[in-house]
Amino acid sequence: MNLRRSRYTSCLVTLLFVIAFHPLQAFSLLPSPTALKLSGMLLVPLEPLAVVSGMHIFQDPDGKVTVEREGNFFACTTGERHARANWRSLTLPCAPIAPGGTLYVPLVPLVQELGGEVEPREKEHTVTVTFPGHDPLLLTLRACVGTPATFTDTGVEIYLMPVDGGKALRISYEYGEVGLPAITRDGAKIAYLRNTLAGEQLLVRNSGEVRSDAHLTATTAHWALTPPMQFTPDGKNLLLLGQRNADNSGSPLYRLSLIGGAPSMVAKCALAPCWSADGNTMAVSLIEDEGPEMYFMAANGANLRPLGKGIPLDFSADNTLLLFAQPNQHGTNSLATCRPFDTVNTQLHEATATDRASNEIGGRFSQDGTQIVFARAGLGICSMNVDRSNLKQLTTSADDSAPLFSSDGQYILYLHAHTLMRMKSDGSEASALLDSLAVQEFELSPDGKRIILTAQPKLVVIEPQK
Repeated sequence: MNLRRSRYTSCLVTLLFVIAFHPLQAFSLLPSPTALKLSGMLLVPLEPLAVVSGMHIFQDPDGKVTVEREGNFFACTTGERHARANWRSLTLPCAPIAPGGTLYVPLVPLVQELGGEVEPREKEHTVTVTFPGHDPLLLTLRACVGTPATFTDTGVEIYLMPVDGGKALRISYEYGEVGLPAITRDGAKIAYLRNTLAGEQLLVRNSGEVRSDAHLTATTAHWALTPPMQFTPDGKNLLLLGQRNADNSGSPLYRLSLIGGAPSMVAKCALAPCWSADGNTMAVSLIEDEGPEMYFMAANGANLRPLGKGIPLDFSADNTLLLFAQPNQHGTNSLATCRPFDTVNTQLHEATATDRASNEIGGRFSQDGTQIVFARAGLGICSMNVDRSNLKQLTTSADDSAPLFSSDGQYILYLHAHTLMRMKSDGSEASALLDSLAVQEFELSPDGKRIILTAQPKLVVIEPQK
């Protein structure tokens, strides 16, 4: 952001006259006069506030901005939560952003570190900023659900988009990059973890809103959280992993009611919990001496039963088959299936592949349970029938990963590097479904109508003209 003081010279002359008679209305005369409220955090455009409050702004070539007012200093950088104030380091509640080239900074720490006070007035939709010896400044407060989607900062955030493509709606601010969010089967609620000074904070919100409700804020407790997590099928509880056990055997698995109360333990050690389609049972793995060992259990942790070595990946929609990654003789993983509900025959079946030394990563059933799509490390995406026949190589790029079927089985969604792609189930007509964002992770909502993803804006490099 280029700071051009001359841009505000005429405004300042007008303001000196107006402040003398209407000090609480002065701020409304400037460009970008509103403070933004997003997820409970207040941000303000720095340059207009500086003009009306007597701040002095300095910018370094590396993008760091320093603000001085009456001997107090505040320094921050766009996109970074680390800041300094009066020779102290501090962590901001959110990173400064610069949509359209206008720098927005967290209002409360900025004003407090420069010796002032902030008083939000929710009913009047205003915020009052007061500095000693200075008339109060009145800022209009704007809280808009659609606002986060307009920001152009470079952080990783949460987005929702239609399964057929279109606009990706940003639904988080200062997400914190701690795993793919969970989403209820009806797509109405999401849950995610955010980094705080105390650890990970669990947040739950309606997917069409900006405000989140905080749960488990005392993250230094014994149930401190780690990703991933998921909703129970009825959307009333969350399945959560705690911190990894000291012996690296897995993590405690908890069930948390969204109504309130402390989490209840489902299993002392768990890895890669995977719900059955009906939500009544699950498969988990434990890291044991000879590798990961799978277990099958009821959703409350009862009736634990061993299944064999592997890591669970997906249940078929009819609940008859479990797909999992099984260690092979080459020291890599091959896909395999078993019938976990068959207490008599739980034999594990190896999936066939042309190159047995290839490392088969991930894997998902089609909705009708007849096919499996998966990735080979460094080799691209493949599909095969559930009986391990009809193996097809669909793509050949080492950058292709994370494939899954659309709910109707006609398409396969996947990542090419960080671009979200879609192709027909036979591998034809591959095209970018979303090319404006660098996607980190994605998943279909359980109803199959939307895609939930974590992403950040792609950097656009403009080549100089020759």
